[in-house]
Amino acid sequence: MKPTLEGEQLLRFANQMLALNDEAMGRLTSPDYEGVIRLGAPSDVIYPHVPNAIREYSRDFPRVQIRFSASRSVELREQFELGQQDIILTTEHEPGPGGTVISTQPLLWTGAQDGIAWKKRPLPICFSRHCAFRPFATAALDAAGISWVDVVSTDDDLASDAMTSADLGVRAEMECVVNADRQVIDHGGQLPELPAFSIALYAADTAGNAVSETLCDYLARAFR
Repeated sequence: MKPTLEGEQLLRFANQMLALNDEAMGRLTSPDYEGVIRLGAPSDVIYPHVPNAIREYSRDFPRVQIRFSASRSVELREQFELGQQDIILTTEHEPGPGGTVISTQPLLWTGAQDGIAWKKRPLPICFSRHCAFRPFATAALDAAGISWVDVVSTDDDLASDAMTSADLGVRAEMECVVNADRQVIDHGGQLPELPAFSIALYAADTAGNAVSETLCDYLARAFR
């Protein structure tokens, strides 16, 4: 007796299903997929991609605990070099040694939905004191001969978010950032172009560390 053509097709699907089942059980029960990962990212690129990547990873590898923290890119780099973080994401104009660029995006001027703050002169800007984008934005404004004034004085990005969303100023953000209260300003060339920034991934030596290596893959795929 021999299987029919339909039976041959069903047999191939059955073998694939069994192989996938074996792979899933192996990953979920393997001691290689246990442990704790310390992950850090700057607050301005957390949404929408980082939560999605973490959700998918935790679904696939429930025995791995992720400890997540948010901080400025400079501080994350310092923590990483001190061994206080296993994986970090940063926003940098030029990533340093060991950083893998997983996305490069233009900086865009953003303001409140249907806002008019961008038309004011001097231009009210909303950047936290240590924002990596601030020096590039102010340099571009200076080069274009556009006067500007700081309307926030804080280390906290939440104050910048609130002022921008209230149409009391503008700021620069990466293209991937999504916020329901803000939009990219259609300024028709009345504001200067801004440079591109990269999202870089730094990971402690992942050779032989399936837990960290796999999370890096999930993060990179999310931003791609």
